[in-house]
Amino acid sequence: MIDKHATPPAGDKIAVIIPARNEAASIPSVIRDVREHLPHALIVIVDDDSRDGTAEAAETFPQVTVLRSPICLGIGGAVQLGIKYALSLGIARFVRMDGDGQHHAGHAVAMLANLGPRTLVQGSRSPQQFAATSNWVRKFGSLYFQMLFRFWTSRRIPDPTSGFMCFGKDIAAKFATSYPTDFPEIESLVLLIRSGHAIIPVTVPMEARRAGSSSIGPMRGLVYMLSVSLAFFSSFLKRNPYGIAHAS
Repeated sequence: MIDKHATPPAGDKIAVIIPARNEAASIPSVIRDVREHLPHALIVIVDDDSRDGTAEAAETFPQVTVLRSPICLGIGGAVQLGIKYALSLGIARFVRMDGDGQHHAGHAVAMLANLGPRTLVQGSRSPQQFAATSNWVRKFGSLYFQMLFRFWTSRRIPDPTSGFMCFGKDIAAKFATSYPTDFPEIESLVLLIRSGHAIIPVTVPMEARRAGSSSIGPMRGLVYMLSVSLAFFSSFLKRNPYGIAHAS
């Protein structure tokens, strides 16, 4: 369902895509944060079949678009739905944030300043902050994937699982056509690198989630690492939906 009161942003055409599943306790403060720092942005909340009133909490705010999915799309599918909607309105720049309050819209302003053609800007926690706010599964997984990126792509990706990112219409159009469904950050980064796009990490502080708990516990974390490892390596073998890199 689309909020009837939502309107495209004036002037600076930026869309903030926020996938949310069972984030009713945190989504109001997230919306207020975005409205404070990106007052002209179109806010798109994608409610991924929540059961706690997430959509209803978001719909209390004027000029916020709420897209409701009747089934669980997964984080990748939810992000893709929001991107497709924003592209249909002619949005030129995109910010992707989480709905649990970990990301701050004020830092997105600095990230947007680094945005250019064929570039994705990723908000990255400092090693010290990541260690202070993550359990051992996430710490090990992050180091593991950093090494994978360094060895297989020769790129330094300091926080490869971060979903805080900015990108332009060119990358948004690729994501709208093809975007990994489950835990999409790492696989999409590999595909972008393979197709010659730049990934610019910008160090930003992040908070622990404001409510609820992470879906990645020790056992699921191990399954996650195995699954994403398979996706990482298979990304080098399959046809790249984002195109191929051209020698300059």
